[in-house]
Amino acid sequence: MGESEGILKTIVLISALVVLVGDRIESTGSEDIRDLILKDYHRSVRPVIDPNQVINVTYELVLRQILGLDERSQTVTTFLWTKEAWHDEYLKWNPSDYNNITEIRLNRADVWLPDMVVYNNANGTFGDMGSSFTLQVQYDGMVMIRRPLILSTTCQLDVIYFPFDSQRCPIEFGSWTHTADEIDVSTVETGDNKENYMDNGEWEFIRFESDYVAYTHNNKPYSYISFSLYIKRKSLYYMFNLLAPCIMITTIALAGLFLPCESGEKLIMEITIL
Repeated sequence: MGESEGILKTIVLISALVVLVGDRIESTGSEDIRDLILKDYHRSVRPVIDPNQVINVTYELVLRQILGLDERSQTVTTFLWTKEAWHDEYLKWNPSDYNNITEIRLNRADVWLPDMVVYNNANGTFGDMGSSFTLQVQYDGMVMIRRPLILSTTCQLDVIYFPFDSQRCPIEFGSWTHTADEIDVSTVETGDNKENYMDNGEWEFIRFESDYVAYTHNNKPYSYISFSLYIKRKSLYYMFNLLAPCIMITTIALAGLFLPCESGEKLIMEITIL
C-alpha cells in the first residue's frame, strides 16, 4: 500500500510540474516578445522603415443604438462598436521562436498611435476615445484596437417635413496633424447591418454609409472618412397625438361656419372649440 501511495504522489507531482512549466513557458514567451519588439522602440515616431511610406488606418463602425437626437443643439448621440487597425513595421516577430504565439496585448502607452479624432465631435473630448483599452498586436505587425464608444456629434437637421422627416448625420474620423502622405484612412463598408442594433423608439435606422474625403489645406493633401447615418422619424406618435386632433378641431371649426346665424348652437359650438 505504501509503495502505491508513493507512486501516486509522484504522478501527481509530475503532472503539476508539467502544468506549471507550460504556463511559465507561455508567460515567458509573451514577455520575451514584448521585450524584443519594444527594445529601442520610439513611440513618438511613425513606425515605418521608409519615411516616404504611408500608414493606412482602417476604421470599422457598427451602430449599436441611437441614444438621442437634440433638435435644439443639432447633435446626435450614438453608441458604437469600433475597430481601428494599422501596420507597425517594428512590432513583428517569428512565432516559431516563441512557442507559436501569434498575438499579444500591449498598453496604449507603449506604442505609437495615430492621432485620429472625430472632426465633428460635440462633447469636447476630441483626443480621448477610450484610453483604457489595450491593443491587440499580431506577429506580422498588425495593430488593432476594439472598443465601444458613445459619441455626441453635430448634425445639421432639416425639419421642414416634420414629422415625416429623414436626417443624415455624419461621423467624421481623420488625423488631426498628419497629411495624407503620412497617414491615410480607409474603411470597411458597414451598410445596413442591423444584427446588433437596438431599436430606438423615435428614430428608425435606415443605413450606414461611408465616404472617403480628400481635400487640400496650405497646398498639402489631407483626408478623412465620413460615416453617414441615415435615420427616419417614426411619425405614428405625432399623427395620433398632434395631427389627428388638429385636423378634427379644424374640421369642426369650419363646419360651424355653415350653421345658420339664428341657430343658437353655432355660438356655443365655436366657444367650445376655442
